Amino acid sequence: MLNRLRLLQAATALLYFGPLLAGLAGQNWWMIPLFSLAFVLWSVILRPHLWPSSLGDLARVEAVVAISALIATQVLLVTLCFALGRGMGGVMGLKPPVPAYMPVALSFLSVPLSRLVWRTTEIETVAGLDAPPQDPGTQVPSASDPGPPQQTTPPPP
Repeated sequence: MLNRLRLLQAATALLYFGPLLAGLAGQNWWMIPLFSLAFVLWSVILRPHLWPSSLGDLARVEAVVAISALIATQVLLVTLCFALGRGMGGVMGLKPPVPAYMPVALSFLSVPLSRLVWRTTEIETVAGLDAPPQDPGTQVPSASDPGPPQQTTPPPP
């Protein structure tokens, strides 16, 4: 099981290495939407319980806010990786001759590779994460949630 977790980490590293390599190669900032698409696709494929299960769920404000926050986080991660690569390339004076499609292909390749080794319940228990709910949209009680309030009866007079 630990080998499967390591393979998932390696496949996910490819996802992050794509924008880093593109930045290092000095590619244009217009690559960020492509990498953002790869990151969101990764999230949809590997974490489907974070996404609405039907179009009717999209009408809820909570779902729109959650999806917007998730997409904004993915775009922020892509921008940080890309900017870090640009900064490293600029400081070291390094600009590897990488074709424009190579970093994007690496990021998109990580999605099927990650899915090949992903078994949600097994990997999340090994990694120490909470297992996703069985039904998308179901609240999972956390350890810090005390649950429903206990009713106590007053002592007799």
